[in-house]
Order: sequence, then C-alpha cells, then structure tokens
Amino acid sequence: MGSISSILAMTFFVGREIVGDKLIAATFSQNALGFLLFVNVSILIYYLAATVQEGARPWAIIAVGLLIGVSGYVLLHTGSRSSWVASVFFILALVALNFRRLNIRSLVAIAVFMAIAAWYISYDNSVLSRFNTLVTGQFPVRIHLWLFSFETFLLSPSFGYGLNSFAVLGGPYVGMPHNIVMEILLFLGIAGLGAVFDTFFSQSLWQVCKYSIKTDCWVLS
Repeated sequence: MGSISSILAMTFFVGREIVGDKLIAATFSQNALGFLLFVNVSILIYYLAATVQEGARPWAIIAVGLLIGVSGYVLLHTGSRSSWVASVFFILALVALNFRRLNIRSLVAIAVFMAIAAWYISYDNSVLSRFNTLVTGQFPVRIHLWLFSFETFLLSPSFGYGLNSFAVLGGPYVGMPHNIVMEILLFLGIAGLGAVFDTFFSQSLWQVCKYSIKTDCWVLS
C-alpha cells in the first residue's frame, strides 16, 4: 500500500498545480501523474474485488472504496486520456481473466465503480469535454507530435536523447510528445521503455491479472 499513500500525498500535499483545467501536481506532467494513478487505481480495483470476494468487514470495503474514489477523481482531472483508456482495459482484463473466480458481489462492486465514474464524467463539464475529444478523435495535432517523436526516436533507438529533449530536438507545437510511450522512447530509448515496463507491468499489473483473485493483495500492492 506504500504506492497508494505516496501518490495521494504527492497529489494533495506536495503540489496541487493546475495547468488550464488539468491537474499535474508534483510530477509537472498530466500524463506522468495520470500514468501513476492508472497503476494505483488498477491495483485498488483488484484489491476491492478481492476484499469483497473474501467477505471482509464492511469498514474495509468502504476504506478501499474511498481510496478508489479519491484516486479515480484525481485520475479523471489529470485529463490524461491514455491513462483513462489504460485503466478501462485493465479492469476489463481483470474481469475477463478472473471471471469464473469472481462471485456476484465482486462483479457488482466493479460495476458500481464503473457506473460512478461514468456518472461523474457526464457531470463535470471539464472532464466531459476532454472525454468527448477522446471519443470523437479530435486531436490531429497529436498525430504530428507522435510522428515526429517516432521518426526522431528511430535515429537513436537504444537510449534516446535524454529527459526533456523534445524541444531541443525541434519538436513542433509544444514541448512534449503527449504520449507516455513515445515520450519514454524518445527520452530513454528501448532500454528505458524496457525498464519502465518491467517496473510497472511485469512486476505489478501483470501479476494482478495473472494470479487468482484470492492471491494476497498486500504482497502485490
């Protein structure tokens, strides 16, 4: 649970910096904060399902639900659309890989979380506006940023060009690729992407998906 407390502390106490209507906090990047919260929310959703599955006391379920609520709220307000999509895909993968192990209460708990998230998106105008651009695909500028990042990455694929090198390389429009994968590849190359993947996925999220819902969640967290 250390990752949960550290991310929440960073978000609410270290810095509440807002750019436009998007929360970036101490990471100075909406996508970086969104990525961290995607990992956090995914583990919490798993923990919620396991807590309900094991018939835990109501206060424990409520506590996990509150953590999901706070983390989900911050995730939505980062405006990081890629992190939203990743969170949805993870939840769907969790349900699909554990469907036969999950009882009806666990499925209801996950469905309730998804319903609340959908309601909040429709309720908050800033989040809804951002969500609409995702659904309608209204981000042509991003395509130019991604193409530039990928083409430049191919010229130095092993270790990239270093942190915050986008502007130095003559990147168009803004000072970042606006895609976490492209950003890692451009800055740190294949080596950096492999390190990030190993840290956040193979040792964390993949274990959540792979093992039974009855696996000790505290170990995974």
